[in-house]
Amino acid sequence: AIVATVLSILMMLSAVPMGLYVNAEADSQTTLRIGMMEPIDSLNPQIGINDNAYVFYGLVYDFLIAVDKDLGPKPNLAESWYRVPDAVPYGSVWQYNLTHTAKWHDNEPFTANDVIFTLEYQIGINWTSMWAYQPYTLLIDHAEAVDPYTVKIYFANPDTGEPTACTFGDSLMIPILPKHVWRNVPVAQGAFSYANPNPIGTGPFKCTDRIYDEFLSGNRITLLRNDAYHLGPVKFDRLILEFYLEATAMVIDLQRGAIDLAALTAPSYANLLDWLESHPDAPIGTYAGLTCTSYSIDIGTCMNRYPDPDYNTLRTDPAVMEAMAMATDKEFIRDNIYMGFAEVGYSLMSPVYGDHYWEPNASERYEYSIAEANNVLDAAGYTVGSDGIRRCAPDNPY
Repeated sequence: AIVATVLSILMMLSAVPMGLYVNAEADSQTTLRIGMMEPIDSLNPQIGINDNAYVFYGLVYDFLIAVDKDLGPKPNLAESWYRVPDAVPYGSVWQYNLTHTAKWHDNEPFTANDVIFTLEYQIGINWTSMWAYQPYTLLIDHAEAVDPYTVKIYFANPDTGEPTACTFGDSLMIPILPKHVWRNVPVAQGAFSYANPNPIGTGPFKCTDRIYDEFLSGNRITLLRNDAYHLGPVKFDRLILEFYLEATAMVIDLQRGAIDLAALTAPSYANLLDWLESHPDAPIGTYAGLTCTSYSIDIGTCMNRYPDPDYNTLRTDPAVMEAMAMATDKEFIRDNIYMGFAEVGYSLMSPVYGDHYWEPNASERYEYSIAEANNVLDAAGYTVGSDGIRRCAPDNPY
């Protein structure tokens, strides 16, 4: 995303026992029900954009390295990792020692070949098409399997091809895909159209055989505990993601205990706080805090060049990015849409990342100014036609 506004996510946790809401078929199962505004937008982790989709991907798929409660790296598919000491420059090659116990949900073994396939699917000539994880894959030159459970990743400057140090080798947030499933999916389809109707991962939850029908209905998705999970199974049997198109209905279900956890909109959260004041004994706890992502509330640009289906390279023009930043009234968004339950952000990373968060000083910020945004586009040669649409000059390098 070009413009990042750091926003609050509002989570309500009910004290209702998890096993209370079960159906007649599985009355012995414990179930956690999570309420979400809007359905996930794709079962394909290369395509989905909204926050709920990324929650789903994190439940079904694993990453090389996970994140602990303090947002630091912790083992996942990689049990350990390090910068190869004799690589020049230092940090240009990372080694990942993989778990021997992970299996795909169809019982196929997980190996280094799956990691190599996932990375090669996204880099090199595929990099432009595979847009979802470009920030992580930009510096990846190639990867190699040292043995079935050891992988080395080589990082290089994408412009020169020269080896370059990578500082985020322990933060490659790319879901690892099963080679035996995805090798038959062309890259162009995987990046833009493949439905992935039967997601197969190594994660703590497995999809049922009804997953695609549930996805198409948009009402809920049911996941089952992966008893063979390599990090140990979770404490309950089922996880149900309940999707709502209207926030009031989700609040009512939360109040009556039909769901155990919910992410609310700012107006719904404010209303819930008012309701709790008059119902102090209600077994509902609340939490408001910043997220580490903002996928569904970013202001972005179209991936395609209108009206042609070609890749939209203009979105990478710094002038376009500057103008979009200047044309976004973040304080209005904070105060009127998020009702004050937000913070204005000036860089892509959230303040929850601590030392990794950068906040520009007053002279470095892109403050809200429609006039200045238009000046930037004028100077870059984007002229306004009689139809009111700006078009770039013929010699625009983007």
